[in-house]
Amino acid sequence: RALFLNDGINRLKAQQTRQQFRNQNSDYLTYLAIWEEFERSGGSVAWAADHGLNFQKLMQVKASASRLISRSRGRRNVIAINEELEQYVVAGLKDRIMEYNTARRSYVWGRNNVVNLNLQIGNQSALYPTNPQYIVAQDNTEIRGGTNPVYVTNCQRVKPEWLAA
Repeated sequence: RALFLNDGINRLKAQQTRQQFRNQNSDYLTYLAIWEEFERSGGSVAWAADHGLNFQKLMQVKASASRLISRSRGRRNVIAINEELEQYVVAGLKDRIMEYNTARRSYVWGRNNVVNLNLQIGNQSALYPTNPQYIVAQDNTEIRGGTNPVYVTNCQRVKPEWLAA
């Protein structure tokens, strides 16, 4: 089940929530900001409903999110914490690193451009409409037929220096 509800009025609420908590570098940091606010609300079912969010999904991620947050407590540099979390995501999704091909105006996935799909960042991603040189993406949605693109979601930028490590 998805975090953002996609039916009727909930779709609009979810879009507003996504924009309110948007982190332009990472969908994952967007999700973390939403979770932190959910926690500040006391884990309220009403807060989740008011924001077009799936309460059950929020409860499922609670344990792992709290571990990440507890590691960051006491640190003062939020930017460094976010970058550290981004690097953890990249480490976990190394096989999903994609590079932007400016000539094709799309992402190429796979070593030496082996996989040649028309990959685009989906408009539900916090990265949309930017095109960082490198990204990782957990999910993709294929629109069948012709030369239509495959939209990737749950994206995050990857700094080139992270690839050398």
